[in-house]
Amino acid sequence: MLLAENFSGWEIGAAWDDAVFGIQHRNDFEKMAVVGGPKWVQWATKISFNFMDGQVAIYDIPDFESAVAWVKE
Repeated sequence: MLLAENFSGWEIGAAWDDAVFGIQHRNDFEKMAVVGGPKWVQWATKISFNFMDGQVAIYDIPDFESAVAWVKE
């Protein structure tokens, strides 16, 4: 998931849809990298992955290529 510098945030409906999708597919992801975004998104991502299988890693935008390489490992 890339949250570019011009990312302005989610609307409530979109956040809900993302949460429902995550719950329905909580066992379908082996790895997910979150790149960029405000600190609250990074914090919320770490919390949500306590309820999911798989691994999550947080990267800053300049480390995008490293995030892609990690997911592909």
